[in-house]
Amino acid sequence: MGIKVGIIGGSGLDNLNIFTNARDTFTGTVWGEPSSPLREGEIAGIPVAVLARHGRSHTIAPSSVNYRANIQALKDAGPVPSGRKSGAAISSSSISSSTSPNSGK
Repeated sequence: MGIKVGIIGGSGLDNLNIFTNARDTFTGTVWGEPSSPLREGEIAGIPVAVLARHGRSHTIAPSSVNYRANIQALKDAGPVPSGRKSGAAISSSSISSSTSPNSGK
């Protein structure tokens, strides 16, 4: 194992059934509390830490997300057995709307 992957995801991403050795890590940072506990474990043998950007119940509005605390929590989630800090961060996002912005409705 070399790299621990940090994932900032939308609601429900940390409830994946593909985790092995899953556990929640509650952590505070110098920037305050992150949006959610980190869900740590392994996916296909790769150590990962997943953070729900808007909270696990999707209760945090985009303008209220403590982005600094979220990034710091993932940074603090290292080291992994090889002694390296978090080596990759991935953020997933989607934007949805019931109407097209060009539809005039």
